[in-house]
Amino acid sequence: MYHSIGQQLMHQDPVYYLWYMLTRSNHAWKLISYLYYIKYAKPGDKTGFHHINVNVPDAITTGRGINIIQGFLTLTAEEPGDCTEILPEMHNYLENWWGLVKEQDLSTNGYVHHIKNTIYTKDDKRKFGIKWNNPMMIEELDTLFGPEEKKAQNFINNWYLKATQIALDAIIKTY
Repeated sequence: MYHSIGQQLMHQDPVYYLWYMLTRSNHAWKLISYLYYIKYAKPGDKTGFHHINVNVPDAITTGRGINIIQGFLTLTAEEPGDCTEILPEMHNYLENWWGLVKEQDLSTNGYVHHIKNTIYTKDDKRKFGIKWNNPMMIEELDTLFGPEEKKAQNFINNWYLKATQIALDAIIKTY
């Protein structure tokens, strides 16, 4: 498993650290940051799936993992259907939703749950009012990367501004 220097630098950025601290509901400042592997994927690769990176039954009963925040940095253009997606605000309904999953006898007890259409259904979308969303999709990368080095710098600046906007929105919702 390899971790890039870019990942390590990003995780040491005080502003990046501050976003993580402020977007947590408990605003804890003693945080552990785990680097994740670097993924290279091409169009057509079968690498994606909807999942939850926490043991849901354990999170509901003990609260363990509830305040985990997962971040990412993408350096390539993402397109709908080929990007990171989340269920925003789903943590507010996790216990109710998991009860429905258990009623259907589809619950699991692992640390990663593959969320198929049979587990998070169209009825669930209507009931909770939440659909899969891609908050960080940046489509402009094709126009930003090119022969000029300035375009790469513009991408990093745009990513930083977009992430700042999302962090500020989360902070405002918290207070």
